Amino acid sequence: NSSGEYILTFKDHEGLLLVDEFDSLMIDASGYIYVSGNNSLLKFDSAGEFVLTFGEGVNGDDQLNYPEGIVIDMSGNILVADSGNHRIQKFKSDGEYLSTIGGGGSGSGEGEFFSPEGVALDNSGNIYVTDMYNHRVQKFDSSGEYILTFGGEGEGDDNEFFYPDGIVVDDSGNIYVTDYNNVRVLKFNSSGEYILTFKDHEGLLLVDEFDSLMIDASGYIYVSGNNSLLKFDS
Repeated sequence: NSSGEYILTFKDHEGLLLVDEFDSLMIDASGYIYVSGNNSLLKFDSAGEFVLTFGEGVNGDDQLNYPEGIVIDMSGNILVADSGNHRIQKFKSDGEYLSTIGGGGSGSGEGEFFSPEGVALDNSGNIYVTDMYNHRVQKFDSSGEYILTFGGEGEGDDNEFFYPDGIVVDDSGNIYVTDYNNVRVLKFNSSGEYILTFKDHEGLLLVDEFDSLMIDASGYIYVSGNNSLLKFDS
């Protein structure tokens, strides 16, 4: 609960703990929780009761291979970074497959991916993807049409990434990216122009390995790292 008291542990449809590696979770407007893991997405109600699983398999149109980041659009559809298949998959909330961005193997061209990790949406429905091994972020419209790319491989310049991972977008359309191996968080505008680099309470870059970030309703950004959570304003 909000006081940190334990309530329950989620279990799958066989009453077992989630036993394979998993990564992200997201809650939809109805309170259902989606978890990427077991080469699939698992859906639970708010009481932790298993509802369904989908995406099971490897590389079919409706299958997932090492799913990572998840985001839910305003219609309740789920977009997931299908990292092992180098694509973004879109499903309805009942698990019905809708569409794909990318796929066909890894690549570095426009609209191609090499292990996408994070996926985020802005208020217009545009899609942002951290294209991890291409060291960049790609932006698409709500129908999956390519718009632009920003970033590129590097170890410290303002518009460079070294394995970008988590990504979120605020209500003003600003984009926040965890730059994994450069151990920092970078902020960009909706055109991919660099704004600033986050620093900790000592005025230093974040110095330990970290992964995910999230924005709350007041615009505060939470980052997992330094064996803790760090909270920043926008």
